[in-house]
Amino acid sequence: MGRHQEHRRQRVQQQILGARVEGEAAPDALRRTAHRRGRPVAAPGHHRLRACMPGWINTDLQRHLDLPTLQAMGGADEHGNRIAPPHFKTPQQGAATSVMLAASPLLNGVTGRYFEDNQQATGTDTAAADGVAAHAIDPGNADRRWTYSQPFTR
Repeated sequence: MGRHQEHRRQRVQQQILGARVEGEAAPDALRRTAHRRGRPVAAPGHHRLRACMPGWINTDLQRHLDLPTLQAMGGADEHGNRIAPPHFKTPQQGAATSVMLAASPLLNGVTGRYFEDNQQATGTDTAAADGVAAHAIDPGNADRRWTYSQPFTR
């Protein structure tokens, strides 16, 4: 692979991962802002403002990635064969946290929280694969997203 191709692959991979991070942070930021502003999002007394990260799920959604990007993510071996890396979850494992948030009576009264792997996530200021990134819980960032989204939600 030439230098230009490697640079392009890295740029595409960063764009894909960056879009994923932003796509997951936006609902969490909006959820936090709605919670802070006391906006009703459910029937009175039934407010459940929670968000979750299902994780990397081993599905066919990765089929649009080129081989070098898929290999960099651990989803293909050196021969181009698709593999399920240890950090990928099955669809059932990925759905578990969402189902828990929707149905568990253990979370009655718990609101305004972010979950992953069936537990409340911890904050992190690093580029770690887990935890809540600082930009996702920054109130100023959440307010900007809230203001931006208003014309689309009326």
